[in-house]
Amino acid sequence: MIRATLASLVIATLVVATLWPTTSDDAARTVRSVAESTAPSFDSIVESHEIPGAADSELHGYRPGDRLQYRLDQTRVVDVTMQSVFNPVDGAAQPAVHESHSSYSSSTTGRLVIAVYTADRDRGLFGFSIESAQVTALTNDMSGAADRNAIGRELAREVLVRVGARGQVESIAFPEAIPAEAELLWRDLLARWQIVYPESAGDNTWETEEDDATGRCLVAYQRDSETIVKSRIEYLKHHHLSTSRGLGGQNAIPVGDIVEDITYRVRRIPLNAQSHGTGHIDLQDDTHTIDAAIDFSLALTDQRHETSLIAGAADAQERFDAATVSTLGLARAVRSGRPAVEPTTNESIESLLDELRALIEKHGVSNPAVVAAMARLTQMIRESDHAVDLAVSELYGALPKGMAAVLFGAFGAAGTPAAQLALRNIFTDDSWTDGGRFTALAAFAQVENPLPAVDEELEALYARGDALGRSALLILGVVSNKVVHSDATRSAAITRQMVERLTDPTASDQTRLVAVRALGNAAPTSTPQALVDLVAHGNERIRRAAVEAVERTLDEGATDLLLDAAHSDASEETRRHAIRLLATEGRPGAGAALTEIALGSDPEAVRHAALHYLGLRAGDDASSREAVEWIATGDTSATLRGMASQILATLDR
Repeated sequence: MIRATLASLVIATLVVATLWPTTSDDAARTVRSVAESTAPSFDSIVESHEIPGAADSELHGYRPGDRLQYRLDQTRVVDVTMQSVFNPVDGAAQPAVHESHSSYSSSTTGRLVIAVYTADRDRGLFGFSIESAQVTALTNDMSGAADRNAIGRELAREVLVRVGARGQVESIAFPEAIPAEAELLWRDLLARWQIVYPESAGDNTWETEEDDATGRCLVAYQRDSETIVKSRIEYLKHHHLSTSRGLGGQNAIPVGDIVEDITYRVRRIPLNAQSHGTGHIDLQDDTHTIDAAIDFSLALTDQRHETSLIAGAADAQERFDAATVSTLGLARAVRSGRPAVEPTTNESIESLLDELRALIEKHGVSNPAVVAAMARLTQMIRESDHAVDLAVSELYGALPKGMAAVLFGAFGAAGTPAAQLALRNIFTDDSWTDGGRFTALAAFAQVENPLPAVDEELEALYARGDALGRSALLILGVVSNKVVHSDATRSAAITRQMVERLTDPTASDQTRLVAVRALGNAAPTSTPQALVDLVAHGNERIRRAAVEAVERTLDEGATDLLLDAAHSDASEETRRHAIRLLATEGRPGAGAALTEIALGSDPEAVRHAALHYLGLRAGDDASSREAVEWIATGDTSATLRGMASQILATLDR
């Protein structure tokens, strides 16, 4: 079962986790974190009734005392293709390849209730619950009706949400001991419920960066009268992708597209929203690919004004203030001002370790109290090396499941020299299981000031063909990026090692692929020529990885590469990625490239991406508007004509 609640402290690169070999069971577990945070949609049949009240006492139409009920209906279908490659046996010329397919589906229905406790122009406190929730299936972890019914009952418990001035979900207080499955469902729903309004009320087109359970996504909005269209364009980074062997985290190279358009109809409050989303995640580990399709409907069925909600606002606020809060990005933190001040003595450290053990034994690692205790341990490790020694001693005893990962996460988050060496001693120690070593290595990725001595250790793991070798090389790239300003010489030396692997004529495609991704993690300040050459490589995976690595560089060579990739790469995914980079970073030649692609004969998905960014330019650029106008009237694609017409209608308001 996926336990992603450590993601706020175990900050490792997603690519590390995806390169770890997985069994088919691991693949099934990996699916849920992607599928449950991919695109859903909304749908409605009921009008809203205006409630008398002062407009000043509301937050984007929500007023204190509002009690809203929506009909909820959500389905997900996930298909997984697994591919296993075995080394050649004696007499065989090629590796053996085995491919298998599996699929998973889920459905959640019920009545979503939103209680508005407080709301003004600056922020609001809302309560969310799902009454009569029916979960027909969630994942293959939940095979029994009793399990599904338990999740349905958990969804009826109220979740308190702090909503910011622009409508964004700022922080979430989940009920105590809520299962991870229910928490993921809530993150999925809240990310699509929120409308993040523009800073200027008169804007009809705007962009934001929004978090959800998958990662941080570039989101574009268009408004026309009562209609707001929210387009999830591309993930800029992924928060996590968990398997039973470890955790992946932030600052990862995106590994797939999740495309979604949600159309909201708003009359004071959202009356409905409707969308269908699709996702494709290539885990880039020669192991499996995930495709997800998600439909989600939400319909307003009842709206009331209840003064009892206003009277209960103080109680709701008290519950929120007393809770351990988290965000849509899976980052959990104890509320500021609330952590207890405790001395860092051997007795207090041992007491905290005992408390942590008891919490994990009782609730598992997904309990908020475990995360809070982990944060306290992290602070103790920062204050005293004795905390590291005592925690390491725990590792060699009998531990409840998941506690080793919690301790590793605390070491990585603290990042002290003693904590780094403790992790190093574990991920280089063959007496540990590969799974344990990998978890320690993943935890090391979050260290802010990595010790120089670790560079050689990471390089040696790859050089000797260790099971963790590829992951170690990717972590080495992260190290290079973290020291680029504090130790430019060290960073340059690591980058040279990666480039040498790219130029080695005897290197395998797999070696080049890992080196390219490590270079992407390193984010060199200029584009190495060896990386430029790989943009034209015959292997699509290497070519796409090279373009993604170029994203991190800002020189003219990078611009030329992105232009070439946007115009002519054989992969639609790579082309859309290059289009976004050209448009959002304001690179020279972007306008001409977008126009040529949008007006050309490329696949519709590629033209759709180019048209979207042309629309964002059309308000200030006459040539971009001219191209949009032509598409609106003369394009052969009804979808693109409709999209262009909507852009023009928004611009002309």
